[in-house]
Amino acid sequence: MEAKGEISMRMVHCEDCGKRYDYDVDGFCPRCGAFNQPVWVRSGGTAAAAESPAAQQKRTGRLQRELGENLRQAEMAMGRLLKEQSHGRRLPGGDL
Repeated sequence: MEAKGEISMRMVHCEDCGKRYDYDVDGFCPRCGAFNQPVWVRSGGTAAAAESPAAQQKRTGRLQRELGENLRQAEMAMGRLLKEQSHGRRLPGGDL
């Protein structure tokens, strides 16, 4: 329980390594050194305006789906590139 006038801790979740830490004590992640701007600062609001766990899960799911689609597209493009290169000439100067 907080005493009157005491400021509550602002816990931050490191996006790189997953460690939770107090943003007021450590401006950078104490484990990996990454800078993780608090959600309430990124959104321009206060701590009360931070995302709810359900909203975070929904956003994470959407980002994972987008990442999966981008990965599939990159794999297809790389496959096409490798297929095209395998039919080309062996030496840059021409056929010998």
